[in-house]
Amino acid sequence: MKSPDGNCWRGVLNNQGQLGFTLLPDCAGTQVSSRNIESAPGFRISPNPATGFVQITCTAGDLNRFDTYKIADASGKEVKSGILRQTSEQISTHDLKSGMYFLHFYGKNAFWTEKLILQ
Repeated sequence: MKSPDGNCWRGVLNNQGQLGFTLLPDCAGTQVSSRNIESAPGFRISPNPATGFVQITCTAGDLNRFDTYKIADASGKEVKSGILRQTSEQISTHDLKSGMYFLHFYGKNAFWTEKLILQ
């Protein structure tokens, strides 16, 4: 898929129904090539549904690929963001209302989203 800024992205849907995007180095239209596709990140979000806080756990490899996170509400409005510094991070959610949110992870050439429910 091509974004408005001209970058090309590959979307991969995993077996859990999560959609992740990886920036492609070239935008050659319908070019077919043989490339290794990186595996889906191993983010673990718990508890989910959450009350008061959420714990993000990932591998060291994921931490190298993704350096920031943003939490967006169901309308897409960003309500919280931060930097991933460790393979285990606790994020306070006490200031957020109950509902469905999306936890977006960003890296230089990668993007991943997890669904988050707050009670």
